[in-house]
Amino acid sequence: MLKRKCFLAITSAILSVSIQAAPIPQSGSGSEVSQPDTTKVDKAREAVTIPVPPVVKPGIKSVSDPSATTKAGKPHDQKASADLATLLQKINTLSAGFRQTSQGRRGRTKSESGEMQIKRPNQFRWEITAPYAQQIISRDNKVWMVDLDVLQVVIKKQDETMGPTPVQLLSGDARQFLEDYRVVRVIYKTEQTYTLRPQSGDDLFEQLDITFQKDQLESMTLKDSLGGIRKIDFSNVTINGNIADKQFTVDIPKDFDVIDETVHELPVRKPEQKPKV
Repeated sequence: MLKRKCFLAITSAILSVSIQAAPIPQSGSGSEVSQPDTTKVDKAREAVTIPVPPVVKPGIKSVSDPSATTKAGKPHDQKASADLATLLQKINTLSAGFRQTSQGRRGRTKSESGEMQIKRPNQFRWEITAPYAQQIISRDNKVWMVDLDVLQVVIKKQDETMGPTPVQLLSGDARQFLEDYRVVRVIYKTEQTYTLRPQSGDDLFEQLDITFQKDQLESMTLKDSLGGIRKIDFSNVTINGNIADKQFTVDIPKDFDVIDETVHELPVRKPEQKPKV
């Protein structure tokens, strides 16, 4: 159970949505109702947080207009927001390797690596390959969270009730997304960093930094509302390459527990029993 909660916390950090999955019965096939098998838990995957350190580089030039403010009196650069939207809307597909790092309040560090693919509109695949195997796939307003160690799949709706997510910047309508955020920009040589802060106080993240190197996506740093921080560094980035739609489909093995929260009955599919030899 602990491992499952931690897995959902990791998913929340990526999608910035609040997830509280619960075991649910499955209809169809006449199988008995079963609860997901949590006896296989052998390690905890905790969500960690650290204070956001200031980043200071000599020679930094800020191109944000300090006189431009939102109704709340916070700095906002309309041109930076428009330029960021233009950069993001040029991305129809994106594939890259990633390394996500985080650090706990007591200095404990944690890292995960893998590959990701994005295809407009609203298709997303995030696959962790080390130090464990997990997949998060979004398509058709649904999110599949696949834990290959626990043999479990959680399916959730991704709709307006979940609120805005950083993933929408890369796979959804970036211009519409940015309407709800204050944006400032800092330039350092060939590097541009855009900082987004929500205009309302009910977002799940306080600050999102998106860094481009020569207009190529380099990293994203997310500070959540509790002061935690995660940084994702991208590598081998390919923009607007050919990505087949099958990359965003989920082939669920028969021996996996399935928790589907997108239906009214909230069914759980019982793993198929193997015949005794």
